[in-house]
Amino acid sequence: MKLVRTFACAALLAAAALPTSAEPRSPWLGGVLFSTRGFSEDSSHAAGEYLDLGLFVDPFDFAVLRPSASLRLIVPLFPFDAGRIEGAAGLDLELFGLRKHPLRAIMAQASAYAPALSAARSFSFVDPLSGEWVVGAHPIRLRTGDARYSFLSPELRFGPGFEPAGWSLKLFEFSYLIFAEARR
Repeated sequence: MKLVRTFACAALLAAAALPTSAEPRSPWLGGVLFSTRGFSEDSSHAAGEYLDLGLFVDPFDFAVLRPSASLRLIVPLFPFDAGRIEGAAGLDLELFGLRKHPLRAIMAQASAYAPALSAARSFSFVDPLSGEWVVGAHPIRLRTGDARYSFLSPELRFGPGFEPAGWSLKLFEFSYLIFAEARR
């Protein structure tokens, strides 16, 4: 009986993840992102403000469990130190999109409340194997037709052997969709 319930739940989740037919398919495939973050004192990063610059792809138009991927540079901005610039590759999983949300009054465009979970691997360009694993949450995230806005996103950081390595906080992340799919 438990197997039948598990299978039924999995089938419902898979059906819900299919593209919705009520809205037209989005022409956007990916874009650019930038964010600013800080790290805890017990992390391997020096105190200061860090800027993320990167590219992302968002190829699926799922109503729930919408994945996207990104490549980014993590730049120590204040104080600037070119020797500490890192790279990161990550995956985001948008859990759902809720159109009638309490923050819609502050948005000029139609928007959806779209919280997400993320996982990433950061690496140093000097020693690529010495990076950290990062698991994060985007509890305050809004999506419009051509952008995503996240605020106050916490992250847990783990060393190469998955030992705790501190935490970080993204103050904001703005992702703008600028790459469209090729028309056939």
